[in-house]
Amino acid sequence: MRNKVLYISFILTLFVLSSCGTLTKSRTYAPGQVQLNIDMSDLDYLGESKIDVTYRTYLGFIRVIDTVNGEEYDRTNIQEAKLCSQIGSSLLSGPLNKATSKLIKKFPEATYFQPISQTMTKERLFLGSQVSIKAVVKAYKFKGQD
Repeated sequence: MRNKVLYISFILTLFVLSSCGTLTKSRTYAPGQVQLNIDMSDLDYLGESKIDVTYRTYLGFIRVIDTVNGEEYDRTNIQEAKLCSQIGSSLLSGPLNKATSKLIKKFPEATYFQPISQTMTKERLFLGSQVSIKAVVKAYKFKGQD
């Protein structure tokens, strides 16, 4: 009886230890830096727009979005766009991606967006905080592109 318990516990220990040894590697094949040699004279300025998001956080990890671009956030109709640099990193902070769909609607012909400024205001609450993030983004398109 004791040998069976030892045998079963040994098998269970092997399964537990084999599941802990998982190693996952990922590699990107995109270049680390891409340089496009253009002047600002090669771009047509389309305009600039202000976007904003206000949200509350509780206990540091629970996030409740209140408004997006001055309108109450509708969780059933999510519209999100992500402005990325050439190397894939996001140009704006995470919650602000929910407001960037306004840029796509306002400047559908734009090929280049440049964030000019980003401001975050945080008000401390009991066990949480109220955060307001605002950004100004300029839109451009290449000359001769219609």
